[in-house]
Amino acid sequence: MKSKILLITLLGALVACTGGEETNNNSSSSSSSSSSSSSSSSSSGVIEKNEWSGRQWYQETCQRCHGVDGSVVTDAWPKGLNISEYDSNEQLARYIITAMPSGESQLCTTEFGCAEKVASYVRNTLFGIQDEEITQKVGHAPPRVLTKAQYANLVEETFQPVIMDTSTIYEQLDDPESVAGFANNVSATMNLSKLEKYVNISEQISDQVVAGFGQLMGCSGNNNCVNSFIDKYAKRAFRRDLTDVERDQLRTLSATGKDFDQKIKLATQGMLTSAFTIYESVVDKGQDEAQLSGVELASPL
Repeated sequence: MKSKILLITLLGALVACTGGEETNNNSSSSSSSSSSSSSSSSSSGVIEKNEWSGRQWYQETCQRCHGVDGSVVTDAWPKGLNISEYDSNEQLARYIITAMPSGESQLCTTEFGCAEKVASYVRNTLFGIQDEEITQKVGHAPPRVLTKAQYANLVEETFQPVIMDTSTIYEQLDDPESVAGFANNVSATMNLSKLEKYVNISEQISDQVVAGFGQLMGCSGNNNCVNSFIDKYAKRAFRRDLTDVERDQLRTLSATGKDFDQKIKLATQGMLTSAFTIYESVVDKGQDEAQLSGVELASPL
């Protein structure tokens, strides 16, 4: 079907150029030359108008009624250009498209950006009105479960320089259902079954931490060492500084261990099963608008 339409179009153009059998070659040449000149002129005009500024469009379509600076008062415009009726360039542009120039609204529309350019020229240049910047209020960032790859990377980076075996993470965890090809789905939820997997993983990781504890800390055997371990590595796991409450909770958990190794294991398990480790989220500042800290900006990276 497309081939037929193209063929008919080409044949129509050929007939128009030749003028039929009764048109001589001279007439054909003259017609072709005229058509080419007209097309070239039209194309040039389109390109030129596309590059017109708001001032040029105003002079072309508005100045004859409103004057050079928009101050001309007539019976139709007793207040001149009453810009105060329009709160933004966009509102004025919409009015120009539908009603200006009076009786010839088709002269300045969205074509070539005429209406937008004129509105900007009139409000911003002639009347010196600058639209205030609109600050959009952003709601609280929703928590998002780390993907298993992100969680594995976090474990490896948290307990450097110990070389961690994170294969159990890839074996036990499932990525949340992907949306548009992305696995970092904010709608993913946590349930008891999933949490049990994190507990199992944390137990296996904690065994590795105890085995390599000499590479992590230069101390051993006492509560001060356990507390120092929590202060240093929980901060890495949470990707931010600990609050006093969070620090106390981990210390209380570790204190239930019967010996030093078990205390380190419990502290590690507490870190790795914490919502602040499993989820990625900006700390809620209780405000609609708040400046993020360097740590909060870097955390999602």
